[in-house]
Amino acid sequence: MKVLRCPRPRHALLPLLIPLVYVLLQVAVGTPSTVWPDSTRYARAAAQHLGAGRSDAYAAALAPFCADRAERAAREAALRPRPPEPVPFRAAREAACLREHGRAGDVTTLDPRYQSVFASRWAYPWTLVPFAAALGLADGLRAHGLVTAAGCALLAYALLRAAGADRRAALAGQVALLASPLGWWARQPLTEGLVLVCVLAAAWGAVALVRGAAGRLPYGLLLAGALAGCFLVRYSTALPLCGALAAALTAHGLARVRAGGAAAGSWWAAGIAGAGFCLSAGAVSLLGLPGADVTLQDTFTVHFAGAPVPDPWARLWDLDSAFWSRWWGEQAAQPTFLVLTLTALWALRRCSPALGLLCCAVALVGFTQIAAHPLAGEAERLGVLMWLPVALGLPFVPAALRERPVRRVAPVPRAAGPVEPDGAVASAAR
Repeated sequence: MKVLRCPRPRHALLPLLIPLVYVLLQVAVGTPSTVWPDSTRYARAAAQHLGAGRSDAYAAALAPFCADRAERAAREAALRPRPPEPVPFRAAREAACLREHGRAGDVTTLDPRYQSVFASRWAYPWTLVPFAAALGLADGLRAHGLVTAAGCALLAYALLRAAGADRRAALAGQVALLASPLGWWARQPLTEGLVLVCVLAAAWGAVALVRGAAGRLPYGLLLAGALAGCFLVRYSTALPLCGALAAALTAHGLARVRAGGAAAGSWWAAGIAGAGFCLSAGAVSLLGLPGADVTLQDTFTVHFAGAPVPDPWARLWDLDSAFWSRWWGEQAAQPTFLVLTLTALWALRRCSPALGLLCCAVALVGFTQIAAHPLAGEAERLGVLMWLPVALGLPFVPAALRERPVRRVAPVPRAAGPVEPDGAVASAAR
């Protein structure tokens, strides 16, 4: 009689170990997350949700921004041959920042077209509220980023296990994700972290549906909820994400049908992603959310500092041509990213083709985000999803190497009896 055994507690706690160690190391090192100009708008919105007036909320959000700028300037100045006194230098830089931006109302511009882009990212400021209420804006921003990065690592573990990885490979995936640019951007006080949470959750639901996991409804709800959450965090990413996932899942379903396999899970997942695309596009139009025309004018007028340009799409084409020519040159000179990506995709193709297709779809979203804003200073952040195949594919490399097929020479069949007059046995032997 077979005895059922409960999973060992240490196995249940293993997925928590790496995120916990990561958070403790970040706290021990003490290097704060960078407070970006975009971060001040999210922090201001969070302070307003907590009841502060707009001017007071802006002042509260500007304080950690200027403190971070002064701290970074002091660290750079400390490397000079004759560094200045750190305390007065830092205080002077912080005061100058507060004077420069204090009365402006925003560190970039108060143009309503520019502000509308951030006002439509509803979910992120609300997730900041409990952290800001408990720790204040500065520490709340950092704690929020650390919790988000840890959550991404836990989701990566669950996704890899759903895709067929063993425990060691799933733990390696956690390390790969946190050590890659995905982990670095996930802990920044920006929307990239929550977008990655939604992407990983959506991929988890889709992979489970494709692989025929028990309980289709929970994983369908997980996929739908993740895509809806991504829309609330940043709809400009949710729209191409839904489209890319729907196309990848449809392609997977067609491949399964041609191979004579079952494809019901693929059709379910593709239908959910396709419905998400249609609903997202409809919501953008119905709510009048800023579209490509606004973001292009923002790019080519330098945050609406100049007059609108008459040919933004032609300018975008020229800028993309210049950017990608330079990008490919950099990759040819230092092909680390390309080598890692190709290795990871090879491993995914051998061990988890469904996850490989989804990773390619997500990487394509990162590519399109760069193509829509081909600016050298923002490419790393906008294209960070292009690292997802690396983080999720490299853990499969050992398994892919172990399962490499061995080429064998087929034995030559021999005739089983005397040759028949019509040569039937001889023909079979030949």
